[in-house]
Amino acid sequence: MPIRQVRPEDHAEIDKLLTAAFGGTEEVALVAALRSDGAVQAELVEEDSAGAIVGHAMTSRMAGPEGWVALAPVATLPGFERRGIASGLIRALLGEARDSGAQAAVVLGDPEFYGRFGFSVAAAARMSSPYPIAYTGVRILNGGPLTEAEAIAELRYAPAFAAV
Repeated sequence: MPIRQVRPEDHAEIDKLLTAAFGGTEEVALVAALRSDGAVQAELVEEDSAGAIVGHAMTSRMAGPEGWVALAPVATLPGFERRGIASGLIRALLGEARDSGAQAAVVLGDPEFYGRFGFSVAAAARMSSPYPIAYTGVRILNGGPLTEAEAIAELRYAPAFAAV
């Protein structure tokens, strides 16, 4: 199934996917606010053989640390789970973020699932965040290991996150 960049005409279908996947509209509002604020670093969808969108994922620029991105949301249309859709989207977004020069990516979610993509909750253990640090993973994309300043950094997400 092809992965591609989001086009404006996809927004309504993505909204339906997010609502179905998350059981509400908070993620729809988050995505709309990130787009409106110009905070989107990359946004991808995956289509089925008929051209319907069955997966969506996004990275956004973080307010801090500088040069870091947040991976959120990641969603698969119910009924299409466990087919590698989310995994393909995550890998593609991490590649785009790395190629764009992003230093690191942060995700909030299941440590076991995101650990398969190189996210480490141990790397985030000393950081401060408005979200539960036990579910926060960090993956270095460019450069070496975290500096001491990065290891104790305050994770500051794009302002749209505060609204949800």
